[in-house]
Amino acid sequence: MEGLIQKAREAAWHANKGVPAVPEDTPDFTKPIPSDPQNEAAALSALLKKGASLDPRSRQELEVLCNTYCERTGAQRHDADDEAGPSGRAFPDDSKEADLHSWCTAQGLEARVFPATFGDGGLRGVQAKSDLRPGDVAVSLPTSCLISYKTARDSDLGNALQRIPGISEEALAVVWTMIDHTDPESPYAAYWRSLPACFGTALSTPTEILERCLKGTALLEEAQQARQHIREQYEALSPVLETLVRAYPQFISQECVAWENYLWAVEAWYAYAIQVQFHPSKQETCPCLAPFIGLINHSPWPHAVHFSAVDPKAHMLNVRCFRPCQAGKQFFISYGPLPNAKLLLFYGFCVPGNPYDVACINTKDLAAEVCAEGRKTLQGFEDEYRLSSKGSIPTHLMAAARAATMSPEELRVVQQQQQQQQQQQGKTSKKRTLHKGGGTVAAAASLASGSDKKEAGQCLKQMMAPVGEANEKAALQLLSGIIGKKLSALPPAGSEQEASENAGGGFLAAAAQYIEGQRQLLQRALAECQRLIG
Repeated sequence: MEGLIQKAREAAWHANKGVPAVPEDTPDFTKPIPSDPQNEAAALSALLKKGASLDPRSRQELEVLCNTYCERTGAQRHDADDEAGPSGRAFPDDSKEADLHSWCTAQGLEARVFPATFGDGGLRGVQAKSDLRPGDVAVSLPTSCLISYKTARDSDLGNALQRIPGISEEALAVVWTMIDHTDPESPYAAYWRSLPACFGTALSTPTEILERCLKGTALLEEAQQARQHIREQYEALSPVLETLVRAYPQFISQECVAWENYLWAVEAWYAYAIQVQFHPSKQETCPCLAPFIGLINHSPWPHAVHFSAVDPKAHMLNVRCFRPCQAGKQFFISYGPLPNAKLLLFYGFCVPGNPYDVACINTKDLAAEVCAEGRKTLQGFEDEYRLSSKGSIPTHLMAAARAATMSPEELRVVQQQQQQQQQQQGKTSKKRTLHKGGGTVAAAASLASGSDKKEAGQCLKQMMAPVGEANEKAALQLLSGIIGKKLSALPPAGSEQEASENAGGGFLAAAAQYIEGQRQLLQRALAECQRLIG
């Protein structure tokens, strides 16, 4: 089993990350990757699919790995182990959640979980009816329940919209959702009613609250750009929407095509759509709204991952456990290895202690702190670097900081090393020389453009190791100054929590968690820089 789990971890990692530019970026697959619990989940899930082909001893060892997933990946340190969490409370029979459950069951849903609320705040999710073991199917949702782009395209409204030149599938689905969810006779009415009236994400939170909560963060600019993009899409579709109101006044009102309704439909697809693979022989997937599955909450330490493939014989979408879940406890899936910024932007929540959380440093942050020659050196380097929960300084960020702070003498040393390496390998490609006049490492430009990553990675090794003591200190001081400024730009510690409590939680509470996560990431990185400076 040891060899099988190592190969499964490696396959899962490469499927998600691709081939690293430099070998140093490859983790140790002999044990779970500390900062990537979903990789372990994917590896275990892949092995469970081979269950019948494994010998009895391997199956037994695999079950032990599945049962000890939480303690081996750090879930217990973050109170993410379902055994430590509260039991749920079922919704009353007349609730919209119970109505959705009944509708899906009538369509053929088979589920060993049911809708419930958790904690004092009444968080909606699903809880296990009975103990679930690794390999058990928690949910089997018939494809007839799925709402896809094809669902919208094949509707009467979709047939009319398809005649409009240039309308995309995504836009067609959003417009169809705007109209259909207001129709009480819609076949999907039970699903539409189960969705929140307000999603509470960074896409729809009032501008004043958004700017106050996210001041000093990169997420504020990202959210503003996303909101502007959605507004522009709506304005571009406005003539189409007005035409629909005039053509079908008995079915479509001005309220149906209002901006607020459009934004709601966009958020519904952002927050609830999953990628579904309908044909096992084809690799492509398509976005679908999945009633009932959409009730299942996200965790970096989930019970199920990789549930996108439809069973071609049963025509069911199966959510299969890879680790156990006790009866009465909340059952989780993973929306992906997402940082809190993405969770807050598109889903309206954050995960405390999120192992995938990152704080970003951009090349422009480096360029703003160095001389003109240093800015030239940064041309072609990556645009963004991510500080993770590991606390270490990313190797490519250190490479950029070294390049930005190199003295002319240090630049000559690197150039000589580069030339010697070229002579030894018998290569004279221009990609592996220094850029004319500016000192840019051409390998970095190659890496950033995505061309010949293996060759670029070999060249970047020159910058991965310290160039010299003085340069190393200058690079670390540069990063310390940038990180310190980002910390100073955040609201004072505790102020965001106080604001969220005064406002009654919701988006403000999630934003407070995001800010605190950013503070911790930056503080760890700053401490590491100071440690390395000595």
